[in-house]
Amino acid sequence: GYDCDGNFIISPGDNFQGGIVYYIDESGEHGLIAAPNDLADLYEWGCNDHEVAGADEHEIGFGLQNTNDIINDACASGPEMTAAEASAAYENDGYNDWHLPSRIEMQNFVGFNVFYVPLLEDDFYWTSTEESEFGAWKINHITQSFCPNCDKSTLGKVRPVRYF
Repeated sequence: GYDCDGNFIISPGDNFQGGIVYYIDESGEHGLIAAPNDLADLYEWGCNDHEVAGADEHEIGFGLQNTNDIINDACASGPEMTAAEASAAYENDGYNDWHLPSRIEMQNFVGFNVFYVPLLEDDFYWTSTEESEFGAWKINHITQSFCPNCDKSTLGKVRPVRYF
């Protein structure tokens, strides 16, 4: 796990900080970790027929902000937990800073999943990226299908991620 200079080396597929590393940035020091398993239940994205201010970012590094925007929006409170709330409530190996990934954060799992197929199922997973007041992005990694404006009231799988 160390190079010749004593620097810790992290590679995709490594178990690290409560999950599995699946993306590393150009610095080699930061990236994304996926929870080792999907959450047990299926969730709605929430905020049906309502646009959440700020939850429309697609890029890496914005999943946490999108998740917080969804949770902090008044529409998200209700009897059923949303995908964002379930991701934020997740805890594993003492790590409790998980979030619902942005579209690109989740999309990076597509290439990763080619080598680690058992990690994801043939189903649609929610992202934290909202497309409109009626829909948000879902991705199926096995079929590499995208649903850019999926009805936010439908149920979907959730795989929390965290930054390192």
